[in-house]
Amino acid sequence: MQQSEQALRGEIQQSEQRLREEMQQNDQRLREEMQRLREESQQREQRLREDMQQNNQALLAAINDLRAEVQQSNRTLTALANHTHDTDGRIVFQLPSSVSR
Repeated sequence: MQQSEQALRGEIQQSEQRLREEMQQNDQRLREEMQRLREESQQREQRLREDMQQNNQALLAAINDLRAEVQQSNRTLTALANHTHDTDGRIVFQLPSSVSR
């Protein structure tokens, strides 16, 4: 009986050892997968930041173009609103000076 008890204890110890090894392997695999996902996430974040920066630059350029257009339209409207006539009846426009910001 002692022999079968010892054999059973040996099997239990072997099973426990195999389970510990499997747990370590699983733990290592999980750590590697987490690291891979972390790196992938950082790469995606970097790409998104670059895309956002490019989009912001394009948007700023469009805003600047629109601002210049509006300023020109305002100068034209001001000139039209402030026109006078010379002694011969011809229309005289006084263009406002362009002001840079």
